[in-house]
Amino acid sequence: MTAHRPSYDQYGPEDHHAQNNGAGDVRQEIDHPTSRHTVEASTAQLAFIAIQNGLEIRVLRAQNQLLIGTVAELEKKNRILALKVEEQRVRNEFDLLTGVRVRSAYPWIIEDQPLPPAVSAVLFIDVNDFKEVNDKYGHAAGDVVLREIALTIQSAIRTWDLYRYGTDHMDARERDEIIRSGGDEFVIILNHCSPRVARKRADQIRLAVHEHPIRLGSDLLHVSISVGIAPRSLGRTFRELALAADSDMYADKASMKMSIAYGDRKASLTNSNL
Repeated sequence: MTAHRPSYDQYGPEDHHAQNNGAGDVRQEIDHPTSRHTVEASTAQLAFIAIQNGLEIRVLRAQNQLLIGTVAELEKKNRILALKVEEQRVRNEFDLLTGVRVRSAYPWIIEDQPLPPAVSAVLFIDVNDFKEVNDKYGHAAGDVVLREIALTIQSAIRTWDLYRYGTDHMDARERDEIIRSGGDEFVIILNHCSPRVARKRADQIRLAVHEHPIRLGSDLLHVSISVGIAPRSLGRTFRELALAADSDMYADKASMKMSIAYGDRKASLTNSNL
């Protein structure tokens, strides 16, 4: 059976042309010069936008790197500043030569406030004949002597603290403390002790320093100290106790010189009777 096919006779040439007119219109629209220009312009615009976006991304990346560098630089400056602040704090609180604290580490000392409740006595220490050490061995050797004396006294103080408090019940605010007052002078703050114990502590420090000879080159130097004692009852502030302890220290120094002179005189008389 033969399939029925449409022919021009049925539809006519005009109708057949209308069926294919849609595809023709598309081809004609694309081939039209104005349409080609529109497509090319759109493509160029998209390319420009892509380039612009790429540039903006690179700019943002560069700005981000710059920001990261700025943050790193600021962090570095902050670390340096923190180190300087810590260094200044150490300079304000500690003597750089001996490593012990100085008066400015204690606001109640600097501001001459009433003594803290724990303070029982103040000891004032002076190194005997320290000028002769500097004159004979030099100031560098004198620095060695001061460091060794400070270490000896610190060791004695920590021994007392461990004996009294142990390792588990030691309140740092109530420890006995050594302070470098200046030059060859030291101050000890004694806490929670009686006047009798304060005198005992003074004798222990004298003995500890005397029994710790200091080597200076080929010489072994035995150093002595004078100690003044001021119990809490002699004043309400550190300044008042320090003045009382300083006066007592000079009395101790004079007594020591008299004892040495008497011992030399007695030895001389004994030898003359031989």
